[in-house]
Amino acid sequence: MRSETTTATSVERGAHLVDFYEDERRLAKSVAAYLADGLRAGEALVVIATEDHRALIARALDAHRIGRRGGVEDSRAEVWLDAGSALAWFEHDGRIDREAARTLLAGVVRSAGGDHDGTRVYGEIVALAWDAGHVQAAIELEEVWNELKAELPFSLYCGYPAASVAGPEHADDRERVSALHTAAVHEPERRTGAGWPRSEVSGDFQAESEAPRRARGLVRDALVEWGVAERRIEAADLVVSELATNAVLHVVSPFSVTARIDGWSLRLEVRDGGRASSLTAERLVAHPRNGLGIVEAICARWGYTAVVAGKVVWAEIALGDADRAPVA
Repeated sequence: MRSETTTATSVERGAHLVDFYEDERRLAKSVAAYLADGLRAGEALVVIATEDHRALIARALDAHRIGRRGGVEDSRAEVWLDAGSALAWFEHDGRIDREAARTLLAGVVRSAGGDHDGTRVYGEIVALAWDAGHVQAAIELEEVWNELKAELPFSLYCGYPAASVAGPEHADDRERVSALHTAAVHEPERRTGAGWPRSEVSGDFQAESEAPRRARGLVRDALVEWGVAERRIEAADLVVSELATNAVLHVVSPFSVTARIDGWSLRLEVRDGGRASSLTAERLVAHPRNGLGIVEAICARWGYTAVVAGKVVWAEIALGDADRAPVA
């Protein structure tokens, strides 16, 4: 098999992708985009990952489900498994029981797929075997996956920590792993020149039910004027909605909204009269299924800062050349 380069959202049915990642949050967003595309195509999902990565991926996938135009539905078949527990079923002393691996993995794919139009799988079992020093076992597992792909309708995305496969001692084995995949995931950042010109808009709002909608409108109108593409405007809509709603419902405070583009970043800020401490701070902790968990999944960074008579909750969305709206 010859490995080429693709993106997580340009996946052909039956592809076997590999991602040598350095940033776990970037990985989670990439995997979520791959899974969301599968849901839109009527496919089932299988995620076999560590506990931490399952939480990150679930949070990023929720960003595709909630508050987005063309969002995906929750009614599809999904199977989420722990990679370590799965590996323990068929690896013993660094050796793979290939028949046991085939039985377990095929059963999971079939169980999820059912009557769906194919299945999208994300897996880290192979990476766990490699991290444990069982490189040959990892390669055998990749071979098992390829054998199953000849029998079952699924696509597969494999994530490997880049640090674990780096170094000259791993060069030959890394090439063998790459050769067992059809494509390597590449998330290009197209950035040319000095970036976007500095632009800023601000507005003040009362703590009333219509305020989040009006705040979204303020920011949306500005982003349209600044030439931002619709997909980034939709992301900003969701972030402003969550931060403004937090001010209205939890703090019950008048608030101000600021949107600022400078270089390669869109920064969104909501300032309210609440304290960045005690119960308010606890509400600001991001969890996979709450609003601020979705903000974390969408944004490059987010946080909150205490200021005189209140706090500022902020979030930054990375921009690239591809985020410019088409010129009419």
